[in-house]
Amino acid sequence: IRRARARGRDIIVLGHVAPSGDNYRPTCYEGYVRTVAQLMPPPGPDGPPLIHAQLFGHSNVDAWAFVGPDAEWASPTNTTQDARLWWEREVDEEEGRFGDLIRGVWSDSQLVETMEDERDWALMEEDDHQPVRPAVPGDFVETLLREYERVLMQTPRHPRLGVTTISPSVIPKLLPAFRVFHYLRTPHPLWRHLQPGTLLDYDVYTADLNAHNKRAPKADRFYERLYRVSEVYGIKDLSVDSYVRWARRLLTSKALRKRFRALTFLDM
Repeated sequence: IRRARARGRDIIVLGHVAPSGDNYRPTCYEGYVRTVAQLMPPPGPDGPPLIHAQLFGHSNVDAWAFVGPDAEWASPTNTTQDARLWWEREVDEEEGRFGDLIRGVWSDSQLVETMEDERDWALMEEDDHQPVRPAVPGDFVETLLREYERVLMQTPRHPRLGVTTISPSVIPKLLPAFRVFHYLRTPHPLWRHLQPGTLLDYDVYTADLNAHNKRAPKADRFYERLYRVSEVYGIKDLSVDSYVRWARRLLTSKALRKRFRALTFLDM
């Protein structure tokens, strides 16, 4: 972020695990939200260096979620029993061993130093396999739709609300797939309200392994376009405002929700 500001450049965040209350430790998620909320595009074509996109994977599905002060996607269910492991408590609480790092998240001079301890940190890997918290409640798509509805009920909407996109994988649990994004490279009369760097559209390409196993495809037809998001959902760009309109349409159209569910899981 400091380098981008010094060079007058904008930012695209790339990561593996998408930020959510279920995927991230509470303090990690809150810290991520605080960081990106300061850099989300404000209304209008002018402003400081911005985060134009937050692109993630991991879940092997084709989806997106709101992130920001109004969003709490897949937050764990409250429980009276603290089932956290010792290292999770250290991460979650400011009085834990990482408290200085949490409190100093905005410090330019903040460094992460090696810490020695009598506890075996290798045991963390074993601990990871223990049930620590409830799983994401209910069906994945229904969870997303409930979060869309909850965010849309916030009035007025927070001006720094952002969106994380979750792309499918070429080494998947479902069908192999990938996205091709289109973005605004230079100012254009059709998108006067957007800054260069804003995502405009994307195509999803999939490989139908069921068909390929019956009949080998031509080399240039292994992946074929499944859909283009603007054509299916009728949105003009991938700005946050367009995602808000997309969410409203999903919540009011049963047919569109059915299509959304199918495409989330790359249903051919």
